[in-house]
Amino acid sequence: MTFGDISIEQFRSQGEQVFNWISEYFQNLDDIPVTTPVSPQELRKRLKCALPEKAEPLEMIFRDFKERVVPYLTHWNHPRFFAYFPNTGSGPGILAETLAAALNVNLMKWSTAPSACALEEVVLDWVKQMVDYPFDSEGILTNGASLGSLFAMAAALHQVPGLDLRNKGLSGRSLPVFRVYQSEEAHSSLDRAALTLGIGLDNVVKVPVDTEYRLRPQHLEASIRKDRERGHLPFFVCATVGTTSTTSVDPLETIAAICRQEKLWLHVDASYAGFAKIVPELSPVVGDLSVADSLIVNPHKWLFNPMEISCLLWKPKGAFTQTFSLVPEYLRSPEDGGTDFMNLTPQLGRSFRALKLWYVIRSFGMEGLRERLREHVRLARWFADRVDEDPSFERLAPVPFSTVCFRVRSRDPNQFNTRLLQNLNRTGEIFLSDTKLRGNVALRFSVGNIRTEQKHVEDAWRLIKREASGIAHG
Repeated sequence: MTFGDISIEQFRSQGEQVFNWISEYFQNLDDIPVTTPVSPQELRKRLKCALPEKAEPLEMIFRDFKERVVPYLTHWNHPRFFAYFPNTGSGPGILAETLAAALNVNLMKWSTAPSACALEEVVLDWVKQMVDYPFDSEGILTNGASLGSLFAMAAALHQVPGLDLRNKGLSGRSLPVFRVYQSEEAHSSLDRAALTLGIGLDNVVKVPVDTEYRLRPQHLEASIRKDRERGHLPFFVCATVGTTSTTSVDPLETIAAICRQEKLWLHVDASYAGFAKIVPELSPVVGDLSVADSLIVNPHKWLFNPMEISCLLWKPKGAFTQTFSLVPEYLRSPEDGGTDFMNLTPQLGRSFRALKLWYVIRSFGMEGLRERLREHVRLARWFADRVDEDPSFERLAPVPFSTVCFRVRSRDPNQFNTRLLQNLNRTGEIFLSDTKLRGNVALRFSVGNIRTEQKHVEDAWRLIKREASGIAHG
């Protein structure tokens, strides 16, 4: 029996093969399908195997990865992936992720990973500069906006005066009904946060939106006033910069004024569009993010970082420490002046996320990042112009950033466009997603992949027209 890890020789040999394969994968992405339709039953059958008792050769495992896993993926790194919000594992980010995996440090305390913790502080300060958030705010890197928004809602709840939730909790005593407010177009992560914290879906107030799918401040004010009259306890408002369906932007300053007047915590979900702040002509569209008590932006959405990394920032000093800090004896150590990130969220085990953000920002520079975002907006607007010019199509929402919501005109547009989406994705040449806007099925064409070029958008438009014509005349 051999103990310990694989040999350095094995690791080096396999590492070379893996990186060679990755290079060829990127080089040949244009030639592979974005996705390959396969039934769950067939896929489970292909992947099913007995639990291995004996060691298997790395070569065989790698072969199975290439032959049994890769062909049945949906390739988010593909230049013709236009669904949801495309994210990109860029080259610098992948290199950094590999290095972080090799180091395998845990950023729970400063003493457990000093330079990694310091680097997290550095990139958080960079993000504050990029999105014009107060430099003296606090922050942390988390895995995604859903957990970030959950942490923010928890911190806001613990800041409500007189509750002492840290010690007494929510159960077994008489408390008012807590109320959360967001637009009808806000992301479902806020609903999940309310579920997790025991607030309940019935207490998430969906505020109506205007014709451009932005939260209506007057309806927010009315909902808060009505809830106070009922004896409820409003405590949290979420505004969105770049809603998931249409990328609309809520009127931040007006909402912030209401929150100040009502003494409510304002959380801004800028997961998708927050980094558009670095593009001068888009900055006014984004608005003033500094009005937020807490803010979430996702480098893995539109800043070319591999999954998973989100930046959660907040202004109320000590709010997250008061909510989450709990230090058992085995983690106590003399004060060293560094940040113990474990005190800022419920999470103890934390990966070295900062390394990939540090690598990506340095590799492309602000100029390079700015130009890539600007090009994505140009490509999306080119596509929107084609939709607007063609009488067979119609656009269903404004295009403030790089996502276009559209549909084909038809006597039964919902059925037609649902079928069109299925046909398009079945080709493997393109991948789109859909949403519903006021009951209408809308196809979403979102540009965000670092490898997407003009030719990919033109090819997509030709394919969409071809498939739509085939349905219309079939």
